[in-house]
Amino acid sequence: MKLKLEPMVATASVASGAVVAPLAALMGLPNAAAWPHILGSLAIHIVYYLALAQAHRSGDLSQVYPSARGTAPLLTAMGTTLW
Repeated sequence: MKLKLEPMVATASVASGAVVAPLAALMGLPNAAAWPHILGSLAIHIVYYLALAQAHRSGDLSQVYPSARGTAPLLTAMGTTLW
């Protein structure tokens, strides 16, 4: 059975934004120096979610899920080591 991932991811993203927006309004906008990092993180997450949705469309959940969950920490550890 194929999951309909796009609506679930969109719903989770909108719900997260709804929770964070009032907190962001209370805290104020980040410093200008933080915006490149915020936008870079946003771009990486968009690519990740698009790739994850494509993987779920083309593969079996028992194969895709462990790979997707295990790859991100590995790439993060490798990236921070190189950084």
